[in-house]
Amino acid sequence: MGNDGGSVVKRKDLVVKSVREKVDLGDLWSVCSLSGRVLEDPVVSDWQGKLYNKEAVLELLIGERSSDTCDIKSIKDVAELNRTFDSTLWVCPVSRLDIVKEGDGRHVVHIVTCGHCGEREAVVVGEKCVVCGSDASDLTVVPLNPKSLDRVKSRLDHLKQKGLTHSLAKSRKRRRTSQTKSKRLKDYVQ
Repeated sequence: MGNDGGSVVKRKDLVVKSVREKVDLGDLWSVCSLSGRVLEDPVVSDWQGKLYNKEAVLELLIGERSSDTCDIKSIKDVAELNRTFDSTLWVCPVSRLDIVKEGDGRHVVHIVTCGHCGEREAVVVGEKCVVCGSDASDLTVVPLNPKSLDRVKSRLDHLKQKGLTHSLAKSRKRRRTSQTKSKRLKDYVQ
């Protein structure tokens, strides 16, 4: 047993790894994914369910900050959260419990039409928001910090087919490039 060149996992290695994973989970709910600063109101979410400070997103769009990992190209790519805010706690508007602490934040959703967020079972009943009564269909409900992106990717594909962005605003039509303009001018000249 031992002295054969194999590695032996010690309890210390296992404990350190599990503590790091818990810290990372907490950071997802308390730290801006873009700037690394603590989340402050107003908080926005992108199509992947990542959380950002709105100020950091505006700095990115103005050009004061650059990011290669961020998919945000315009303000229409984010939707503002209307959450019950108590320092760093995420309080469900229906159950009044800290949703991240009580349920590990696994089923926390954001309704894009009204901005309310909470546990899916508490906030969404019969495709309506319990808090305000706005539409909460599958296209308007986005999971926050999901473990898999399959569902949110299919949601974004459906929205793009309808000509909408993540925030349900109409997407801009692409402008013609200078090459297509010059081709059309040549057609008229001949």
